[in-house]
Amino acid sequence: MTKHPTLLVLYIFFGVGVALIFSIYSLAWSGTLHFDDKVNLNGLQSIADWTGVLQFIFSGESGPTGRPLSLAT
Repeated sequence: MTKHPTLLVLYIFFGVGVALIFSIYSLAWSGTLHFDDKVNLNGLQSIADWTGVLQFIFSGESGPTGRPLSLAT
């Protein structure tokens, strides 16, 4: 037995959590991929300078905020 039973319990909970997450995600592995960003990424064709980059990032039409972080990456 270990000196720290709370550490052992933590490892057990972590292992069970990883197994649970793995089993949930494995249900979707047989599905197909759907890319829904095609509409949002059409503006990439018009970028020619840094002003165009900023305009693309902050002109998103997806959702109330426009998803600037997603468009920046």
